[in-house]
Amino acid sequence: KFFFMEMNTRLQVEHAISEMITGIDLVYWQIKIAQKEKLKLKQKDIKINGWSIEARICAEDSSKNFLPMSGLVKYFEQPNGPFTRIDTNINTGSLIPIEYDSMIAKIIVWGNKRIIAIQRLKRALDDTKIIGCIHNIQFLLKLLNFKPFKTGIYDTNIISNFMSNFIKHKHNKYDKIALIASALIKFQQNRQIHNQKETKDTQISAWRTNSGIKRQL
Repeated sequence: KFFFMEMNTRLQVEHAISEMITGIDLVYWQIKIAQKEKLKLKQKDIKINGWSIEARICAEDSSKNFLPMSGLVKYFEQPNGPFTRIDTNINTGSLIPIEYDSMIAKIIVWGNKRIIAIQRLKRALDDTKIIGCIHNIQFLLKLLNFKPFKTGIYDTNIISNFMSNFIKHKHNKYDKIALIASALIKFQQNRQIHNQKETKDTQISAWRTNSGIKRQL
């Protein structure tokens, strides 16, 4: 027997999944309906294509029963691979407060096969860099490698079953060095691009020549 447990007359956190596999912008149509316009799509017009998986990036400690955490985001780098979408409102310098839900970003990927979607989500999570607050990215990466999830044969007890085998991930000094190095490389690349643009857009003056520097000194 099937029963309704709740009815939500709004878009849910997972609506991006539906958008990825149907190619339909649900927010767009929601606004149209609010403006009392009629839907131009019929159910038969909506086709499902491929697989999509969404991961919720949360500021929480997975090893402490998913305890919500706060802190300052000292560095944030988004993934930019193909068929990857990220919904977030944080940036480098954002403060994660304690007053709100711990979710700070959503990463959504698409693939024509489930295994491809899983691989893309692994890459996207691995490419996401967050320094300054505790988060669940390593937990999600380990969960994606959990055999029941990979085979697709699991039930609602998957997290509790997984946690019994979950090894607490500790960021050692080498992890931090790698993250800091990645942030520095990104900063240097951005500064290089800025300098190249400045050189191209600005005419060279006497102050930028050797003779000009001598006169300045």
